[in-house]
Amino acid sequence: MSNTEQLSNLFVENWTSVFNTILGKDVKVVIEPIEKIKTADIPGKAEAYDSYVSMSYAEGDAKIAFMTKNKLISIVSNLMIGLDSFSDEINDDDKDAFGEGLNQMFASCQVPIKENLGLDMKFQGVSFIDKDELTPLFSAKEDVNLWVASVELPDISTEKFVLVSPVDFGE
Repeated sequence: MSNTEQLSNLFVENWTSVFNTILGKDVKVVIEPIEKIKTADIPGKAEAYDSYVSMSYAEGDAKIAFMTKNKLISIVSNLMIGLDSFSDEINDDDKDAFGEGLNQMFASCQVPIKENLGLDMKFQGVSFIDKDELTPLFSAKEDVNLWVASVELPDISTEKFVLVSPVDFGE
């Protein structure tokens, strides 16, 4: 099994656990086979989403991006505080709560990634960005990986999100 496949499995396992804990629901996370695309194709893929987040995973300029719809942000932020109403409109409190959820999702992976893959990833610096700031996070000369995932929340919704990473992420 490749490092990328192992990383994908670690993400599914840990993200599911974090979602179950912070949302108080039996959540299922599924990651589709990873797709490699040209960096220049990121804007076209981003059209399907409303919100974009960047974060660091290593020293220097090593960044990943996260794309999702506002509805997932609303679901996560509202379930975290015990509400069961959701919207496509979000505010700064929703973004803060979702950012905290992302921090927990990725922090939960740091030790397993180190133990299983020997990689010292330090996920930090969650920041909401504009769509036009996505492509500059990655070198225009390189391809990127798209980790398309879904979060299945029984009796609520199934929402997609995408992690965008350099091709060598996890290698």
